[in-house]
Parts: sequence; structure tokens; C-alpha cells
Amino acid sequence: TTIQSEISNVSEILADLDIHEDKRRDEKLSKNMYGFLKDHPLGDTHALRLIPENDNIVADFIGATLPRRDQGDREFYCSTMLALFHPWRTGKDLKKDSETWDDAFAVYPFTNFQKELMNNFNIHYECLDARDDYRAQMKKGTASHFASSWDDPENSTDNYDVVDPNEKGNDEADFDDIPVNLQNIGKTQQNRLTQMQMMNNVLRKIGWM
Repeated sequence: TTIQSEISNVSEILADLDIHEDKRRDEKLSKNMYGFLKDHPLGDTHALRLIPENDNIVADFIGATLPRRDQGDREFYCSTMLALFHPWRTGKDLKKDSETWDDAFAVYPFTNFQKELMNNFNIHYECLDARDDYRAQMKKGTASHFASSWDDPENSTDNYDVVDPNEKGNDEADFDDIPVNLQNIGKTQQNRLTQMQMMNNVLRKIGWM
């Protein structure tokens, strides 16, 4: 019993030393910086920085693209989204052994903001689908003659129905913040405005505006 008591005392002392060491390490970090646990492989060299929510910051993912939610491997999609939004230290924190990734995804209480982000992730693929559909229609000759941001406005020979922002009574014209006197601007700006008008037509045609 005496030996067990001494072992317990040593363990408590070591635990206290670890706590003090972690505190000293955290005190050296800048504001909003948080260190990894002591046993983490990057614990001595890396830390996480908490960035306040800001609508002007756009996340730029490095590496492979995010999986789609509407096609492909459903399990891979669910595991990726849980890894992004579910706090975890090991994979076992994300789901139970008896669960599939789809089951764990279904029961996890994602916030409204996280759901909005996942919806936005998929918009990228919806845009690619719309582009591919339009190109397929163009090859078949069945595409409607409306402007597209994937066409070259300078070299195209099609007669596009471009919205005239100067035309009164045009419900689709909504360019209050865009200079409309095209005679007093350069060629680059004129091409830019033309492309913006074309994109406006595209979005209206496919029902996104």
C-alpha cells in the first residue's frame, strides 16, 4: 500500500507538471491561438488560430475538390462534411462503430450556418452542370440563343438578346450601379459590362434570378 501511495503521488506530481507546462506553452501563443495537446505530433511546433466570423473571408480549399452530395460516394461525402464541421480528435469521435457515415451525418445537429455552407459547396457543381448542359445543347444545335459567360462575346457570331439598361420599362434591366453611357468608357470596360449583361441573361433564363 505504501508503494501504491508513492506511485499515486508521483503520478499526481507529473500531471501537475504537465498542466503547468501546457499553461506556459499557451501563454506564449498570440491572441486567438490555441496549441495542440502535448502528445499531438505537432504539439511543439504548430497551433490553431481562431478567425472571427467575417462575411468578407472566403475559404480556399487546398488539395482535392470537395465531394458532391447529389452523386458519387455518399459515405465519403458524409465523412468529409463531418470532418469539417464535427469537433473531433480521432475518427471514433465522428461516428460509432455500429453506424454508417450516412447515419452519423443524419443525426449530427448541423447549425443553420453549416447547412448554408454545404449548400454553397454544391452550387459550384451546379454551375459546372449548367455549363456542360449548355455546351451539349450548342453541339446539338438546340440551345436557346441567349448570352453565356462561356462564349466569347467579341468573336461570337450569334445574335444575343442583350438587356439594354437604358431602355425604359424593361423589367429585367437592373444596372443602377453600373455606368450605362458606353460612349464614354474604354473598350475593356465596355466588354466587361457586356459580359455582365450576358451573365444576367443567363441567370434569369435558368431561373437563378
